[in-house]
Amino acid sequence: IPDFIVSFLKDDRYSDWLMRFRNHPNFTKGLDYCARRLSLVDRRRFEIVDQNRNLYDEFLDATHHITGYSSCCYEAESFGVPTLLFGEEAQSIYETDIARGRFCWTRGETSDLIAWLERSSSKDVVHSDQYIESSLSLASSMLAADLPVY
Repeated sequence: IPDFIVSFLKDDRYSDWLMRFRNHPNFTKGLDYCARRLSLVDRRRFEIVDQNRNLYDEFLDATHHITGYSSCCYEAESFGVPTLLFGEEAQSIYETDIARGRFCWTRGETSDLIAWLERSSSKDVVHSDQYIESSLSLASSMLAADLPVY
C-alpha cells in the first residue's frame, strides 16, 4: 500500500470515501501486512476483504480500482470500473494503454489520486456484461460443440 494512499486515507477532507483492500490470493501474509500498514488510519476509512472472494464479485461492488501493475485492470475495465495504475513498473508495462487513455497513471501523488477520483465519479460507472457471458444456453452449446462425437 503506497504512501499516497495512506496519506489520502488520513486526510479528513475525503472521509466520505471508503477504500477496500484485497490482496492477491497467493499473498498469504496480506491480511497482516494491510493491518500493519494501515494501523494509523481510522478503521472507518477502509476495509480489508477476504482475498479468496471472487474477484468479479469485488468488481460488481467497486466504483474504482487502483493497482500497482496487476493485469486485473482489464477485468475491472470489463465491469466498467476505471483503473488508476501507480509506479514506474506500471507505466512501463501499460505504456500503450495509458497513452490511449484506457487507464490512468500516477507516479504516486495524492493529488493525482484525488483528481482521478473526482473525474471518474461513481455516478459514471456502468457495469458492462461484455466480458462475462453467463447464460445456460450459451454454456450448453459451447460444451456440446467441444464434446467429441463417437
